[in-house]
Amino acid sequence: MPVLLRRVFAWLLCVVCALAALPCLDFLARHQLRQHLVASASATLGALTHADSPHQWSARTADDLIAGRAFGTTDAQFVEDGFQLRSRGNEIQVGLVLAAAMDLARFPLLDIDLRSDSPAALGLIVAESLEAPTCMSATTPVARGESLLTINLRSIEWQCQGSASAPPRRAAMLRLHLELPADASVTLRHVRARTQTHLDAPALPNLALPLLPEPRDGVEFDRMLSRIAENAGQMTWPI
Repeated sequence: MPVLLRRVFAWLLCVVCALAALPCLDFLARHQLRQHLVASASATLGALTHADSPHQWSARTADDLIAGRAFGTTDAQFVEDGFQLRSRGNEIQVGLVLAAAMDLARFPLLDIDLRSDSPAALGLIVAESLEAPTCMSATTPVARGESLLTINLRSIEWQCQGSASAPPRRAAMLRLHLELPADASVTLRHVRARTQTHLDAPALPNLALPLLPEPRDGVEFDRMLSRIAENAGQMTWPI
């Protein structure tokens, strides 16, 4: 009997400890999420107020490119100043790694630094969510030699599922689409998305970003998460 009582007591103790740990785990998760949100918001605001961008990709490292490779050619390699692609006469696509969906309404300008040994054309392929159909932009001419292209995503023409469409407002997937003659090569060096206007400290009260209340305010935090989930197209709220 004492052995049975000890087992029952040990089982009850485990249950009590588990129940006591649940609020602690919830607090820890909310604390970690709060720290992540604060760090993310600080990084975004810091970049914006210093005329910088949180969205940039160096073509010198495989970490910034989807699968670390190009699609549409097997002749691609990292060289000293970027990612060199050689065409087989068909289109080439290079996917850019996105840590999260990018707000194209806030970052509508795309600067692309590249070098081409032949005239070429460059377009963009965007999907607003991983389940959404892809949209393709009109192509921008690329001259022979070194080029720094600035593409305004709001002013170029777009087609989604074969029909003219409004510019996408966000990007969960972003690819560069290159067209160049067979045996011609392009070296992609750097890509950066940026805002149209410089943001200074006095402009911050008028800024809108996808912000959340602190996770410690459980009811309001859960309500805002539900609102975002139900309105995926709504990207910004006033500070």
